Amino acid sequence: MKQLSPGTHTVVLEYFEAGGDAVAKLSYARTAEPPPPPTEPFQGEYFANSTLSGAPALTRTDSTLDFDWGEGPPDAALPANQFSARWTRTMTYEAGTYRFSVTGDDGIRLFVDGVPVVNGWFYQAPTTFTADIALAAGPHTVAVEYFEWTGGAVAKFSQAKLAGP
Repeated sequence: MKQLSPGTHTVVLEYFEAGGDAVAKLSYARTAEPPPPPTEPFQGEYFANSTLSGAPALTRTDSTLDFDWGEGPPDAALPANQFSARWTRTMTYEAGTYRFSVTGDDGIRLFVDGVPVVNGWFYQAPTTFTADIALAAGPHTVAVEYFEWTGGAVAKFSQAKLAGP
């Protein structure tokens, strides 16, 4: 299977028959809707404490936030417990209402354009929070903050545009 980009493509089938019965077939089918365009990655700052304080022990780019570290750390530069992280990205949205979801074990909170929209900043088993936010067309900044206290470590984020009226 080969995924094609949008646009016109030239497909060539070459065939040679050297004797006997001759058969050449070509078929194609659209197997699924094309994947959504890639989103902007998150800039991650990871701290060796549970309070997002001081200089980050690690910075990196994370294309998605879908982490389940179990009882381990996200990176050898961090402790397995009592670490924290902040992920930030700015991307252009179409006008509409978006459902933002975050899951955290332990604390997790979500900001859109600096406004807190989810506050699950406490010790907890994996818990999912959602917020439906109306956005005007244009760039918006999403920030997810997370802290791990002890035990399992889960941090997840997703978003989806809701159907219009």
